Amino acid sequence: MNLEPATCVVCKSSRSRFYAEQMDLEYETTQTVFVFVQCLECSHVYLNPRPQIHDSPLIYGSDYYTVQQNSGLAAKILEHIKIRIVSSRIKTLIASVKPGGTVLEIGCGDGSNLMAVRELRPDLRLIGVDLCFSRYSKKRLINAGIELFEDTFEHVQLYARYDLVIMNQLIEHLWNVRASLGKIRDGLCCGGLVSICTPNFNGYDRKWFGNLWGGFHTPRHLNVFSEVTLSKLLHEFDFEVVQEKKLFAPLIWVTSVHNYFKKQGTWWYRIFKYSNLPVLVIFCLLDWIMVRLKKKTSNMQLIAIKKKGSPD
Repeated sequence: MNLEPATCVVCKSSRSRFYAEQMDLEYETTQTVFVFVQCLECSHVYLNPRPQIHDSPLIYGSDYYTVQQNSGLAAKILEHIKIRIVSSRIKTLIASVKPGGTVLEIGCGDGSNLMAVRELRPDLRLIGVDLCFSRYSKKRLINAGIELFEDTFEHVQLYARYDLVIMNQLIEHLWNVRASLGKIRDGLCCGGLVSICTPNFNGYDRKWFGNLWGGFHTPRHLNVFSEVTLSKLLHEFDFEVVQEKKLFAPLIWVTSVHNYFKKQGTWWYRIFKYSNLPVLVIFCLLDWIMVRLKKKTSNMQLIAIKKKGSPD
């Protein structure tokens, strides 16, 4: 794998210091040891050097969790819970979308968000973008009248105007965050919303796990934002953050513990996987307790509005 140098996406500075290093302990796509650095100007954390965009098929293989097709009772229960959670979040987001408006989801995965939108607002035009879709997901989404694009967002050409953009666990994967935010801003209607869910560098558990923290998701997370650094970047692209939320982070917890036990060389790591329902429930309960104690979780949602007077 050929790596390329990177600079801070928030302030464009190249001055940084070592922060953490980690291998791909989740999927073992490469034996390369990757380094995360922290910007000396704005404290943003990012991967440097990083994989090149043409290596994306290597680090997002056919066994990647967003394209895997799981079956069985546990998978059905997980899907039902996910739909319930997604629907409750989506209702608030789409309330302001005008009749017949357009919703774009970048990195839509299995399409759960878009399917929830379709059920709640059948009048809307829905567009989904992701690197690839499983056969099951693609068939289900197309049958629901959802337009799909299979490619990196940096390469997708979209000609639609949209009223809402959803990015769940996506911005940290983008090779060109600035170009993507510019593309979103230019295609978003004035007063339109963008919702971004992404790992939070300030999560309370990050200090517990250090290099093994699941929020690094090495080497697929190229940037690890905090609410401060992401808000600063959005402001530069004519967005005003109107709401911040702490979200549960069971998948990051699963990855952190998986990495810990795998590094120890024990078989326990096999228990900690995204399809293990009891483990996910336990970690959700832990985050629920910590939120009650006013702690920041390792997952956050920022909702921002496109400012008036910005390019339209």
